[in-house]
Amino acid sequence: MQRLFTGIEIPEKLVGQLQLMQSGLDKVRWIRPGDFHITLRFFGEMPEPVSADLVQSLQNIKMQPFDIRFEKAGWFGRRKASSIHLRVEHNGELDLLHYRHEMLARDLGFAAVSQNYTPHVTLGRLHNTPKYQLEDFIADHATLELAAFRVDSFALFSARPSGGGGPYVVEERYQC
Repeated sequence: MQRLFTGIEIPEKLVGQLQLMQSGLDKVRWIRPGDFHITLRFFGEMPEPVSADLVQSLQNIKMQPFDIRFEKAGWFGRRKASSIHLRVEHNGELDLLHYRHEMLARDLGFAAVSQNYTPHVTLGRLHNTPKYQLEDFIADHATLELAAFRVDSFALFSARPSGGGGPYVVEERYQC
């Protein structure tokens, strides 16, 4: 079985800047800089024959390259914050790329994803981090300005089965 998802790799020039943001919070497991990515579609654990179909089918997703930019810091979790992240500024091309991954998943027999797509890069996983620290973190990064970057490819990643991610391995890269 393979645990698979597609995503956009973060350029090296931005990885260092994101890594500098990884401080100022208690009770957090920071994501390794080599594992930074923007998820397009999570597929879950898959047997090898199904994953071979996925690898092949992803080659059919084509788009023109486009630019994206990070917008603001935030966290996920309603009752209890579970992760801290940096959101991607709204982008129609990114929405279209995500939509094409979702349609491909449905064509391959995967269930629809029930939540809205919120493109982001996760910086850390939270474990009872005090809310005042989260609010301070958001305020400290409110004026963050990172350079836009060009998306001309996406990747199929594998992850070890666990709660919380990496290390992630790029299994295949696809040009848009």
